[in-house]
Amino acid sequence: MNNQNIDICAVCRDPIGNTGVVVLDCGHKICLVDYWNIINRDMVNRCPECRAGWNVNGMNRNNTELDRLGQTIMDLREDNEYMEEQHERMTMEKIQQEALVRQLTTLNGYQEAEISRRKTEKLALQKTILKAEEYITNIKKKHKKELIEEDDKMIEMKKKFRDMRRYAREYREDLVKMKPDYNSDESVH
Repeated sequence: MNNQNIDICAVCRDPIGNTGVVVLDCGHKICLVDYWNIINRDMVNRCPECRAGWNVNGMNRNNTELDRLGQTIMDLREDNEYMEEQHERMTMEKIQQEALVRQLTTLNGYQEAEISRRKTEKLALQKTILKAEEYITNIKKKHKKELIEEDDKMIEMKKKFRDMRRYAREYREDLVKMKPDYNSDESVH
């Protein structure tokens, strides 16, 4: 395709055909739809390329056939865009529905396997819990026994410590009784 033969609209920059071309006073070309938009929206009548003004009346402003064609093109573009959006939406919905059907089909097969797997896991977990509870009970018993033994040892050590303090006190008292009195007159020479 030869790019030199294609006219490009100065407004929307889309290629335009010979039947939809409006040539402005300055020689630049715009598509019929953009021309129709400009004159019906009271926009500034300046060329989008060179900013030169152009006369709407000189461009067949009152040409009802041109206006009708412009409106038809606009309507067709809007309809085409709407139809493309609807087609895209429906295609996406169809893809989503097909994916859901596949998921449901495989889900039914997996669901039974998953139920069986979960039952097996539940039984294994219950066994593990029972073993853990038994282990904890044994540890508690062992620790309780060890604590009782430690308490008994502590009580025994406290008794020995009290006895040693009592013996030490009695020994001190005996030493005091045996110790000569250095402050008395007999001891001074």
